[in-house]
Amino acid sequence: MSSTIRKLLARRALVLVLVLGVALLLVGGTYALAGHSGKAPKGPKVEASEKPSPEPSESPDAEGTPGGSVVRFHDAVVCNLTDVSKLSGNWTHGDYVSAVAKTDPSKAKDAAKSDCGKPMSAVGPHGKSDQSHGKSDLPHGKSDEPHGKNAH
Repeated sequence: MSSTIRKLLARRALVLVLVLGVALLLVGGTYALAGHSGKAPKGPKVEASEKPSPEPSESPDAEGTPGGSVVRFHDAVVCNLTDVSKLSGNWTHGDYVSAVAKTDPSKAKDAAKSDCGKPMSAVGPHGKSDQSHGKSDLPHGKSDEPHGKNAH
């Protein structure tokens, strides 16, 4: 090989190495800016003598009680389509609807619309999540007043 061909190949190799190096720096910088530190996220600190409190679960608890450890809406005044005292443990919405359907099938739809047995995180402030709440149901504006782009 002649010396000019060697110089040409050496320059191309140098350019290729520099381009790959810049590309790797850009990819690595983007990865780092995206917040990937390479470390596993740390959980909450728990002392060796402490046990972390378990998350509420829908699964039956250790004794097999349906409903698990989730706090549920069990207000007998509101849940009055059946005798809820006959429902066992942390009864669920499905348990309530099934019990109502067994005693009076015509009330099953009403039971299904109720909050009875649902997790408290899913019910409204007083167990009536199907009722309107907030400001959207309050009257606002006057429909006979012109409004929009062409209103004067």
